[in-house]
Amino acid sequence: MTAIFVFCEKETVFIACDTRRGSVLPRIARKIQVWDDFTIFAQTGHGEGLTRLFGAMLSWQHKHDQFSGYDGPKNAFDRVGQTRLSCEKSQLKSPGLAKGTLVSARVESLHGSACIRTYDWVSGSVSTITNEVYADGTEPAAFQKIAETEYRALRPNGNGAFDLAEWGERCIDLAVAACEIEVAWPADFAIVRQLDGHRLCIIERLDKGQQASKLFSVD
Repeated sequence: MTAIFVFCEKETVFIACDTRRGSVLPRIARKIQVWDDFTIFAQTGHGEGLTRLFGAMLSWQHKHDQFSGYDGPKNAFDRVGQTRLSCEKSQLKSPGLAKGTLVSARVESLHGSACIRTYDWVSGSVSTITNEVYADGTEPAAFQKIAETEYRALRPNGNGAFDLAEWGERCIDLAVAACEIEVAWPADFAIVRQLDGHRLCIIERLDKGQQASKLFSVD
């Protein structure tokens, strides 16, 4: 019950994600997390369980600095993912609900290229996405089409100035129209980027039509 839209370029990564959790008694929940100065995450699936999984990954990472860096999230996921999954299943009346995906976006660093990765909780697999834009959530194929179509509309040459907030808003709006029970405003927008030689990480929660920070526009 989520819509996630990700943009990844050399020095800039961006995630737009809706905030609805639950359909019978829906509530607003944060689905974006910050891993470090280079990496941001979003989640789709068993929301509370995935939040606990992310917390367990961070906790493991802090205790094992030797496994940090570019592959830090993957190392942590490999170590705690299945244990955390078993714990969640044991506490649910319907163990099959314990499933979902973490999606990360990381800017380029000395240790590796910018990339998008997905972490499948049930299978334990970690995949690297080569697309510049990626979508996941309730209707992944439909959302991917939205992401690509809106990207081409706003950035037809694939380079140059790009208003990521506008792209995110258009994508979320179309996802809400397609899945209005599962996806809803407000949405969280997150960006990691360079500005005047400094790396910034910004998260804003926006309602439909609300003006986003100019820092979401990149050249």
